[in-house]
Amino acid sequence: MLRNAFTVLLLGLFVWVCFPLITPVAMGGVFALLFFPWFVKLEKKKVPSALAAAIITAAFSVLVLLPISVLIVTALKTGVYEFRAIQQQWSGVSALGPGSLDDGTWMSRLGRHHFVVSAVERLSKFFPVSSEELLATTIDVLKVV
Repeated sequence: MLRNAFTVLLLGLFVWVCFPLITPVAMGGVFALLFFPWFVKLEKKKVPSALAAAIITAAFSVLVLLPISVLIVTALKTGVYEFRAIQQQWSGVSALGPGSLDDGTWMSRLGRHHFVVSAVERLSKFFPVSSEELLATTIDVLKVV
Protein backbone atom coordinates (compact mmCIF):
# COMPACT_ATOMS: atom_id res chain seq x y z
CA MET A 1 0.00 0.00 0.00
CA LEU A 2 2.80 2.38 0.92
CA ARG A 3 4.61 1.48 -2.28
CA ASN A 4 1.53 2.39 -4.39
CA ALA A 5 1.13 5.70 -2.56
CA PHE A 6 4.81 6.48 -3.15
CA THR A 7 4.45 5.59 -6.85
CA VAL A 8 1.40 7.86 -7.18
CA LEU A 9 3.26 10.66 -5.37
CA LEU A 10 6.27 10.32 -7.70
CA LEU A 11 4.00 10.24 -10.74
CA GLY A 12 2.20 13.36 -9.53
CA LEU A 13 5.50 15.17 -8.94
CA PHE A 14 6.73 14.13 -12.39
CA VAL A 15 3.60 15.52 -14.05
CA TRP A 16 3.84 18.72 -11.97
CA VAL A 17 7.48 19.28 -12.99
CA CYS A 18 6.95 18.34 -16.66
CA PHE A 19 3.64 20.19 -17.13
CA PRO A 20 5.23 23.34 -18.69
CA LEU A 21 6.94 21.13 -21.27
CA ILE A 22 3.80 19.32 -22.44
CA THR A 23 2.64 22.06 -24.83
CA PRO A 24 5.96 22.47 -26.70
CA VAL A 25 6.38 18.72 -27.03
CA ALA A 26 2.80 18.33 -28.30
CA MET A 27 3.28 21.15 -30.81
CA GLY A 28 6.51 19.52 -31.98
CA GLY A 29 4.61 16.29 -32.52
CA VAL A 30 1.93 18.07 -34.53
CA PHE A 31 4.63 19.82 -36.57
CA ALA A 32 6.35 16.49 -37.24
CA LEU A 33 3.11 14.81 -38.31
CA LEU A 34 2.13 17.63 -40.63
CA PHE A 35 5.45 17.92 -42.42
CA PHE A 36 6.62 14.30 -42.41
CA PRO A 37 5.41 13.70 -46.00
CA TRP A 38 7.56 16.58 -47.23
CA PHE A 39 10.48 15.23 -45.21
CA VAL A 40 10.09 11.84 -46.93
CA LYS A 41 9.95 13.50 -50.37
CA LEU A 42 13.17 15.41 -49.64
CA GLU A 43 14.87 12.22 -48.45
CA LYS A 44 13.80 10.43 -51.67
CA LYS A 45 15.64 13.18 -53.56
CA LYS A 46 18.82 12.19 -51.68
CA VAL A 47 18.76 15.20 -49.31
CA PRO A 48 20.39 14.33 -45.95
CA SER A 49 17.94 14.03 -43.04
CA ALA A 50 19.41 16.93 -41.05
CA LEU A 51 19.34 19.22 -44.09
CA ALA A 52 15.77 18.18 -44.94
CA ALA A 53 14.65 19.01 -41.40
CA ALA A 54 16.46 22.36 -41.56
CA ILE A 55 14.87 23.20 -44.93
CA ILE A 56 11.36 22.38 -43.69
CA THR A 57 11.85 24.34 -40.47
CA ALA A 58 13.29 27.37 -42.27
CA ALA A 59 10.53 27.30 -44.89
CA PHE A 60 7.84 27.09 -42.21
CA SER A 61 9.43 29.96 -40.29
CA VAL A 62 9.76 32.21 -43.32
CA LEU A 63 6.50 31.34 -45.06
CA VAL A 64 4.17 31.00 -42.05
CA LEU A 65 5.58 32.35 -38.78
CA LEU A 66 7.13 35.54 -40.15
CA PRO A 67 3.99 36.79 -41.95
CA ILE A 68 1.79 35.93 -38.97
CA SER A 69 4.18 37.79 -36.65
CA VAL A 70 4.13 40.84 -38.91
CA LEU A 71 0.32 40.77 -39.03
CA ILE A 72 0.05 40.49 -35.24
CA VAL A 73 2.49 43.37 -34.64
CA THR A 74 0.68 45.53 -37.20
CA ALA A 75 -2.69 44.74 -35.65
CA LEU A 76 -1.41 45.56 -32.17
CA LYS A 77 0.08 48.88 -33.32
CA THR A 78 -3.16 49.79 -35.09
CA GLY A 79 -5.20 48.77 -32.05
CA VAL A 80 -3.09 50.89 -29.71
CA TYR A 81 -3.33 53.85 -32.11
CA GLU A 82 -7.12 53.53 -32.35
CA PHE A 83 -7.46 53.08 -28.60
CA ARG A 84 -5.47 56.26 -27.94
CA ALA A 85 -7.55 58.14 -30.51
CA ILE A 86 -10.76 57.04 -28.76
CA GLN A 87 -9.30 58.03 -25.37
CA GLN A 88 -8.41 61.49 -26.67
CA GLN A 89 -11.85 61.90 -28.22
CA TRP A 90 -13.62 61.13 -24.95
CA SER A 91 -11.17 62.88 -22.61
CA GLY A 92 -13.13 66.12 -22.76
CA VAL A 93 -16.10 64.81 -20.76
CA SER A 94 -16.48 66.81 -17.55
CA ALA A 95 -15.84 65.22 -14.15
CA LEU A 96 -18.70 64.29 -11.86
CA GLY A 97 -17.50 66.44 -9.01
CA PRO A 98 -14.78 66.99 -6.42
CA GLY A 99 -13.61 63.89 -4.57
CA SER A 100 -15.04 61.63 -7.26
CA LEU A 101 -13.12 58.67 -8.62
CA ASP A 102 -14.34 59.70 -12.06
CA ASP A 103 -11.94 62.14 -13.71
CA GLY A 104 -14.15 62.50 -16.79
CA THR A 105 -12.44 60.07 -19.13
CA TRP A 106 -14.48 57.40 -20.83
CA MET A 107 -12.44 54.72 -19.06
CA SER A 108 -13.52 56.15 -15.70
CA ARG A 109 -17.11 56.11 -16.90
CA LEU A 110 -16.63 52.49 -17.95
CA GLY A 111 -15.35 51.75 -14.44
CA ARG A 112 -18.54 53.24 -13.02
CA HIS A 113 -20.82 51.24 -15.34
CA HIS A 114 -23.35 49.17 -13.40
CA PHE A 115 -22.08 45.87 -14.88
CA VAL A 116 -18.52 46.64 -13.74
CA VAL A 117 -19.70 47.84 -10.32
CA SER A 118 -21.80 44.71 -9.77
CA ALA A 119 -18.92 42.46 -10.89
CA VAL A 120 -16.53 44.27 -8.52
CA GLU A 121 -19.00 43.94 -5.65
CA ARG A 122 -19.28 40.18 -6.32
CA LEU A 123 -15.49 39.90 -6.42
CA SER A 124 -15.11 41.83 -3.16
CA LYS A 125 -16.98 39.04 -1.37
CA PHE A 126 -14.07 36.68 -2.15
CA PHE A 127 -11.26 39.09 -1.21
CA PRO A 128 -10.68 40.95 2.07
CA VAL A 129 -10.94 44.33 0.34
CA SER A 130 -13.83 46.76 0.36
CA SER A 131 -15.75 47.18 -2.85
CA GLU A 132 -14.83 50.89 -3.01
CA GLU A 133 -11.11 50.12 -2.84
CA LEU A 134 -11.50 47.39 -5.45
CA LEU A 135 -13.55 49.72 -7.67
CA ALA A 136 -10.95 52.49 -7.35
CA THR A 137 -8.22 50.02 -8.33
CA THR A 138 -10.32 48.79 -11.26
CA ILE A 139 -10.79 52.36 -12.50
CA ASP A 140 -7.05 53.03 -12.15
CA VAL A 141 -6.25 49.90 -14.13
CA LEU A 142 -8.72 50.92 -16.85
CA LYS A 143 -7.07 54.34 -17.04
CA VAL A 144 -3.63 52.78 -17.53
CA VAL A 145 -4.86 50.48 -20.27
